[in-house]
Formats: sequence, C-alpha cells, structure tokens
Amino acid sequence: MNSISHKSLLWCCFLVGVWFFSHLFVLHPSFLYISPSTHRLKTFTAMDSEIAQTAIEGPKQFIKDGVAFINRCTKPDRKEFLQITQAVSMGFFIMGVIGFVVKLIHIPINNILVGGA
Repeated sequence: MNSISHKSLLWCCFLVGVWFFSHLFVLHPSFLYISPSTHRLKTFTAMDSEIAQTAIEGPKQFIKDGVAFINRCTKPDRKEFLQITQAVSMGFFIMGVIGFVVKLIHIPINNILVGGA
C-alpha cells in the first residue's frame, strides 16, 4: 500500500464508477429488459434513453463533488495532528470519568434497593 497513495486509490474508484455508469447508459442505450406487463422481451426506446440520461445525472454530480472534496482535503501537519489527538484523548478521559462516577453511584444504590439478594 506504500506505493499507491490513498488519494490515487480513491481516484481509481471514482473513475471506475464514472466509466461504468457512462458505458451502461450512454454507449449501450438499447439493452434489453422484460416488460412487467406483457412479460416479453423489449428494447429501450429513445424516451427510455432520455429517462436513463436524467437518472444518471445524480450519480455523475455525486462523483464530481466527491472528486472535488478529495482534491480539497489535505493531510494534517504535526501541530494539527497533536491537537486532534489531545482533543480525542481528553474526550475519552472525560467519558471514562463520567462512566466511572455513574457506576460508582449506581452500585451502592442498587445494593440498597435490591437488598443484597
């Protein structure tokens, strides 16, 4: 994994998705399907091809936005990484203290209510 960066791997995934969707509808608009009403084999019409084109616009825009997001992302420098690490560890510590205090209070109250049964 050292020779291929994560950014280039994501690029490859996006390009494969774009290639798949573009070839699925644009280059092969006449693939066959079985009509649910007649249960016979039919081909797509020009209207169906236009519907497919409009249906493909959403995923294309999603991929375009994803590529722009990946290009905008940067790796944090050492100072930013240390700040994030400190914030996360403080959050873990505070949540652990809260859990410990709740458990510390819960055990005696539970013993009083249950009566040591």
